[in-house]
Amino acid sequence: MIINSYLEMYKAISQERVLVLVNTSVDGVCAWRILQSMLQVDDIQYTLVPIDGRSQLEQAFQTHSSQNALVLLVDCGGNLNIVETLEPVEDCMIYIVDSHTPYDLDNVYDGNNVRLVVPSSCDLEVPRYEDIYEDDSDDENEEPNKKRRKSNEGEEEEDSLIPKKKKVPTATLR
Repeated sequence: MIINSYLEMYKAISQERVLVLVNTSVDGVCAWRILQSMLQVDDIQYTLVPIDGRSQLEQAFQTHSSQNALVLLVDCGGNLNIVETLEPVEDCMIYIVDSHTPYDLDNVYDGNNVRLVVPSSCDLEVPRYEDIYEDDSDDENEEPNKKRRKSNEGEEEEDSLIPKKKKVPTATLR
């Protein structure tokens, strides 16, 4: 789910101890330093884990998530399906503040565990939910995608075994 307010995110993470996973990129470190000063002024407890890559993200989350119901990903996680990658428990809330686009649409449309923080000044091109996710019950009634190809003898033949291509779920900035 997209939220357009850093204030909404900050109010949520200020309620209890938060696990902060920060990408070690320049953007991530700078964003963290700003957030760190705010957390210290408001006396908010946090656990900081610097990460560099997907495997470190998974490992840090598995190691520390049992102690924290709130997780903040700084400059990482936006282009991964976070629920599939990290497999959080039901009451775990993950806030993602990431400058890397495109965003994985599973993060955009997840209403349970993921909050993607995107400023309202950013104009995202987010496809409709129905355009991305196919309903399995409709698949039985549809014909498979048919393509024509040339045989060795130059005749065209129909190939109905080619599966439909699914769109890659991403949201991009305009």
